[in-house]
Amino acid sequence: MGSVKATRNAFKTAYEKWQKEPKAYRSRQEVFAEMFGEQEYQRELIRSQHLTATQRFSRWWSGSTSFLDTHTIPISMQGGKTSFEHGISLDYTSSLAQVVSSASSDADWIRYNDPKTLFTAASTLNITIPPQNSIQKDIAHSRPPFFSLAPIT
Repeated sequence: MGSVKATRNAFKTAYEKWQKEPKAYRSRQEVFAEMFGEQEYQRELIRSQHLTATQRFSRWWSGSTSFLDTHTIPISMQGGKTSFEHGISLDYTSSLAQVVSSASSDADWIRYNDPKTLFTAASTLNITIPPQNSIQKDIAHSRPPFFSLAPIT
């Protein structure tokens, strides 16, 4: 997680890309995927330009290649004022966030103490209605949020 300024810059770039060619992208995810690709290309370009002699020899000896070696159109990302670094990385294990690419059709906000909302959610979202007036034990026995900030009385 980075600073708010870095996040703001990433969203500003995404917005500018979307505004420039709105029909080129089918979703917001596609805009960020393109930004991630540009960022990774720039990172690999920088890595390849700063290899030590030992690293170059090791790469040659093992026969390993960079995707830059096979890229059909070389792109120069140096010298311009535009930075393609947005601090975007991948959460391969979903340990930072839950995947929400289809959340709008998978979830809904309900009020726990409103039976009408519960029955509507049960029928449309195909969920089991929890017993009324019961809360899961771990929630019932947990401390309230921000308990340490509450004034002691």
